[in-house]
Amino acid sequence: MPDDLSIDFLYVDLSECERCLSSDETLDRALRELRDQIHQNNIDSITVNKRKIRSDEQAKKHGLIRSPTLRINGTDIEGIVNEDYEVKDSYCPSCEDVTGPECYEITGGGNDCRVFEYEGETYETIPKEMIKEAVRKEVGMEKETKETCCEEEEQTSSCCGPTTSCC
Repeated sequence: MPDDLSIDFLYVDLSECERCLSSDETLDRALRELRDQIHQNNIDSITVNKRKIRSDEQAKKHGLIRSPTLRINGTDIEGIVNEDYEVKDSYCPSCEDVTGPECYEITGGGNDCRVFEYEGETYETIPKEMIKEAVRKEVGMEKETKETCCEEEEQTSSCCGPTTSCC
């Protein structure tokens, strides 16, 4: 497992594009929630690089196909959590005035932003649980589990709610 964690967040706009902005905020929340666990797994440092991509030339330099994109230790987030994936996009109305001819390819030739497949669903922004799962996999952390009353020896109504049996 790596000693360091490197995260690259590539985006076209954080002021107008709701998908980029929301994904950026979600990334920050997910990392705050995981910070202690990451350090407990002997990760010495966490580097987060947030890069605004202003042209197709920059997109090619950084290997960006669609905005926003998140890579953990150089691997696309969907490649970490999904067995097979294909970068997909959909129309993004908030990008109407953001992109221009300099970003023609990375926006799908217009106002298309990336969508993410996670656990059989399609999301317009990167889901927090997807980020957390990808980070856990990259640093060798076990998947977070929640104890349920069914796993405890004694079942109580406070654990299971108003019913006496939850299994």
